[in-house]
This record gives sequence, C-alpha cells and structure tokens, in this order.
Amino acid sequence: MVTPVLSVTVNILKVLDIRMATDIGTALVIAGVLVGVLLRSLLPYLKKASEMEKAGQKISFAPKYIATTLLSLIGAAFTALQVISIIDIPEVEGVQSIASVFIAAVVYAFAFQSTLNVVAETKAS
Repeated sequence: MVTPVLSVTVNILKVLDIRMATDIGTALVIAGVLVGVLLRSLLPYLKKASEMEKAGQKISFAPKYIATTLLSLIGAAFTALQVISIIDIPEVEGVQSIASVFIAAVVYAFAFQSTLNVVAETKAS
C-alpha cells in the first residue's frame, strides 16, 4: 500500500520540480501528511456514522470539515516540506529511518488537523 503512494508522490514531485532533502524522504513526508490528515478526518466521522446507524439516525458530513481537511493538507504539507528543506534530512535508508520519517509526518499532520478542527468548532459555537 505504501509503495504505490510513494511512487506517485515521487512522480508528482518530479513533475513539480521539487528538490528538497531526498526523493524518498520528501515522498515519505507527503505520504505521511496525507495519511495523518485523512486519519484525523475520517476516523471520527466513521465512528459517529456507526453510532448513528445503530441508533437508526442519518449523519451528514459538515462542509466545514471538508474545508479544514483541505486546509490541513495544504498547510501541513507546506510546513513539513519547509522544515525538511531547512533541516536537510540525510539519505533515508533502512526500515527504521523510513518508519521514523513517515510516522513523524503522520503524527504532525494528525495534530495539525486536530488543531484546525478545534478552531472550527470553537468559531462555530
């Protein structure tokens, strides 16, 4: 599952002519950001949908969450790519370094999305 995502990401980066740390490191960061934001966006929705289905109610997906998801994808990817261009990730080799970069990006994006969701909920109330 990770390999197709990484190869697509590397191809996108080549088309956009983005040369930061390493191709694999940059691809891992972008894939991690994508996974982190989508996890934070979809897991609560799926949990709530399951609960409401059991209760016989219908759930709708609020448009503000689509906006926060898109904003998180753009913001987290941009800031993560800026950080890796500054700290210059060394050559990513081996399972441990690949896992470290990917997990750090997932956690960062998950937190970024959580923060935007809290701000959106605070503004709405």
